[in-house]
This record gives sequence, structure tokens and C-alpha cells, in this order.
Amino acid sequence: MREAQANVLSARAASPAPALGPAWMGSPATIEAKRQLQHAKLVQKSAALDLRARRARVRATTAQYHAATAADPLPIERLFAAHDAVVARWMSYETDVAKAIAYPQLSDTREPATLAFFRAYQQAQQLRPASARERIPPEQFLAYRDAVRTLEAAFDEAERQAGAAPRPPIPRTVVWPVPAWNPLRLPTSE
Repeated sequence: MREAQANVLSARAASPAPALGPAWMGSPATIEAKRQLQHAKLVQKSAALDLRARRARVRATTAQYHAATAADPLPIERLFAAHDAVVARWMSYETDVAKAIAYPQLSDTREPATLAFFRAYQQAQQLRPASARERIPPEQFLAYRDAVRTLEAAFDEAERQAGAAPRPPIPRTVVWPVPAWNPLRLPTSE
């Protein structure tokens, strides 16, 4: 961002003062430098927000880790359970004849959402450790965690595209109330 600010200043210094015309805008070089400055500001703001979100996730995970007892499932066990839950939901569409007939899109890889689900499923299966007690490096755990999250999102979207998942209700709002004197208003039975 500082480099972009310096570019704006140097473009202003290099451009001659216009006699007539859009003096407030500056030369084309100044305009381009200002545009790059705005882009740099947006990139910086996005990076700052991403960093804050990551730090919040780390704090939440740390708090969850310290609050856990020996009887609580390990994080990898929770990932296994989430992975298995998605596979069980998908298998219900594959093994139940009524669901298979009602929602054939969930088995058809020509459907983009279903194809995305199958690719996410394959990725999660490849990254899944052999057992929950197997020691894995943090990078492998993070890759598997991200693959399971992608799998869940892909299956939810495939269900929505197939019409199998309930869509969230559309909030109904009254824009303008109908006045009592409206001649088109139906009489109420009182």
C-alpha cells in the first residue's frame, strides 16, 4: 500500500498542471496510480480481516482443546464422525429405492454439483488416516479437516440442487399495508 501511495505522489509530481479540463482528476498516470492505491487498500483490508479470522479460530480451538477431558473424542475422531455422517447420508440415497427414484441427480455424475461431491468424496477418502490413533503430522490433519469440510459443503449443495434438501423459508414481509378504504379489499366476515 505504501508503494501505491508513493506512486500516486510521483505521478502527481510528474504530471504538468492542466490548464483546462478535469483538473481535479489529474493525468492518466495519476488516475491509474490512484486506482492501484484503492486496490492496495482493499487487499490490505482483506488480509487484515483474514488474519483476524484466523486468530479467532486459533483462540477458539485452543479454548476447546483446554476445555476437553480425557473422555472427549479427539479432533481426528470428530472428523471421522463427520466424514462418516456425510457418507451415510449419501448412502441413503444410493440404497433406498424410493430416494433413488425421487432424486436421481444425486447418483448422476453429469450433474455439476454431484460431480463436485464425488470429487470431494474421493479427496477426503485419500486423505483419511488409517485410524484415529495413528500419529499424523499437523499438515495432514489440516488437509483432511479441509477435505471433510469441503465434502460436507459439496453434499449439501448437491442435495439442494437435486431438491432433496429443504430450502430455507423465504421471509415474508409486507411492503405496504392495504388501507381500509381500498375498494379492492375484500370484506371480512364479522
